[in-house]
Order: sequence, then C-alpha cells, then structure tokens
Amino acid sequence: MAIAAPTGFVSNVEFADGHVWIPSRVSLVNPQIAKVLATSPEEDSLLQIYRSKGLKAPVDDLRKF
Repeated sequence: MAIAAPTGFVSNVEFADGHVWIPSRVSLVNPQIAKVLATSPEEDSLLQIYRSKGLKAPVDDLRKF
C-alpha cells in the first residue's frame, strides 16, 4: 500500500518551563482534524453501550451524571 498524503495532529505540547498548550475547540472542529482525532474512552464506552443495548441505554447512562 502506498501512502499518498500522511496527516498528523499535535494534541498537546509541554514546554520546558512546564507550560502546556492544547488546541482550541475552534481548531478541533476543522473537518481535516476530525478525521485523525481518536475518540475518547468515554465516547467509546457510550458507543459500546449503544451497540449492545440500543439507544435508550447510553441516554440512561449519561443521566447518572
């Protein structure tokens, strides 16, 4: 398989002085970035609940919080 156009995304940077930079929410809604972002553990969990128990289950799970 040939790779034509690799894409990368810097999700955070820690500088030598301890300052941490993370991208703004505006940056994260960019469609090109959305293609490469991994889902969060929370999103994965809710998706698993949805797949195994249907739509009502993740809604009920979210109501616990």
